[in-house]
Amino acid sequence: MGLIDLSAIDLNLLVAFEALFEERSVTAAATRLYLGQPAMSAALARLRILFQDELFIRIGRQMQPTAKALEVAQGIRVALQQIRQTLETREAESRRINSKAQLSSKKAEFEKALSGLKNSKYVLLKNESDLNEEQINKLSEVKNVSPVLKEMHELKEKFRKIFNKTDNWYPGVFKLGMWLSKAKKYFPKSNNTIIRWFDEIIAYFDNGTNSGAVEGINNKIKLIKRSGYGFRNFDNFRVICLLNWHFNY
Repeated sequence: MGLIDLSAIDLNLLVAFEALFEERSVTAAATRLYLGQPAMSAALARLRILFQDELFIRIGRQMQPTAKALEVAQGIRVALQQIRQTLETREAESRRINSKAQLSSKKAEFEKALSGLKNSKYVLLKNESDLNEEQINKLSEVKNVSPVLKEMHELKEKFRKIFNKTDNWYPGVFKLGMWLSKAKKYFPKSNNTIIRWFDEIIAYFDNGTNSGAVEGINNKIKLIKRSGYGFRNFDNFRVICLLNWHFNY
C-alpha cells in the first residue's frame, strides 16, 4: 500500500471534517468555523473526493456520518489534538522567551536610567549657565534617560529667564501666563501658589523687589524684641527699631 502524499492535503479540510462530525450540520459547522455555508459545502465536496466516500448523508435535518466517516473520525480527532498541543507548546515557549527578553530589556533600561539619574540633583537645581563641562555632560545624560525631568528642567530655566530678562510688567504677565499653562502639568502646587499671589509677583517686573527685604526686616525686629525680653511701651520699641536702621524720628 502506497503512502498518501500529505502535501496535497489541506489541513483545513480535517478541521472542517471535525466540525461536521460534531455538529452534524453544514450550517452549524460553518458558523463554528466562521465560514459561509457555500465555503463549508465546498470543503465537504473536497473531503468526499479525498476519502472517496460520501462521509455525511442527510437524514432528516442532520448530516449522519457514513461507516467510512466513523472509521476515520477518531484518527482525525487525535491528529488534530496532537497538532494543537504542539502549536500551543510552541506558542507558550515563544511567549516565555519573549517575556524573558522583555524583562532583560526592561532591566537594562532601568539600570541605564538609574545610572543617568545618580548624583543629578545638583545639576538639575543649579542655573544651567553656571554649570561646568562635567556638569553639562551629566545634565545631558539625565535628559536622555528621563524626558519628564528634561521638560521640568527646561521649564525651570525658562522661569528664571522670565524674571532675569523682563523689565516691564506687560510682557512679564504674558510670558508668565504662557509658562503657567505649560508648567501646570509638572508643577501643580507652584502653579497654584503663583496664581494666588499673581498681582504681587508681577510687581517685580516694574520695581525689581521681592519679599527678601521684608523678611529680613521682620527677622531683625523679632531679634530686637527677644533681646529686650519684650516691650510694654510701643513707642520705645519703635524708637529702638528705627535706631537700628539709623532713621531719624
